[in-house]
Amino acid sequence: MEVVVILVICGLNGAWVVDIDSAGASCGKIAPAPHCGLHGCNLLMSNESTNMIWRWLVLWCIAARGLQAGTIDEVSLFRLESGGSVPYELKRETTHVAYYFSAFWCPPCRKATPPLVEEYQRMRDAAVMPVEMVLVSADRTEQEMMAYMENYGMKWPAVKFGSQSILDGYAADGIPHLVIVERKSGKALAYGTGPSEIEKVVAEMRNYSGVVGDFKIGGLVDRYGLLVAVLLCGVMVLLLKKFRDSRLRG
Repeated sequence: MEVVVILVICGLNGAWVVDIDSAGASCGKIAPAPHCGLHGCNLLMSNESTNMIWRWLVLWCIAARGLQAGTIDEVSLFRLESGGSVPYELKRETTHVAYYFSAFWCPPCRKATPPLVEEYQRMRDAAVMPVEMVLVSADRTEQEMMAYMENYGMKWPAVKFGSQSILDGYAADGIPHLVIVERKSGKALAYGTGPSEIEKVVAEMRNYSGVVGDFKIGGLVDRYGLLVAVLLCGVMVLLLKKFRDSRLRG
């Protein structure tokens, strides 16, 4: 069963809603992205099996499109240093890039970002850093993106605001979304949308980064909080009904 919270927000490339399902919460796109007509279609359907088909088609779109070899190095990047933006280029040792599609206005993104920041620090602590993480912002303005990066201590580089469309081939139907790309070929090796799927992508990313240790986004309450709240409401209704019936019999 899928629950969609109707909270529409205008983002850089379209309108979005918060999508909460069995795989975790994600902010999904309603308006299609310019380079892939499949984006966001699953949010407009009510049939669960049809939704699953469209989700797989979206993932196929990501894998099939990608970027041509060499294009990755042409993406304009910057990173925050001393409160300002400084141009950044991928290092020679970087063999893979993990593109993180995210935005400050997206609650699941704000939940996924802190664990990813910790993971990135573990990557920086290693002797070599074959994997680079890059933020692809879906914030509405450059100021919001910069504030998001600063407030959450993002030390990874980001795609220059306004240039995100070059990576639309790696985008999905929602955020937060993480995709690992081989630098040389531009091929997407792993991708996932929502906290639980991102955990799986990070596990795959560690095959290249060499990082070890626990990685979790949120706890049981974060994963099943909505379901628990619904169950508690049902229990309260039953208790109140029993209490009322006992009063009437007395």
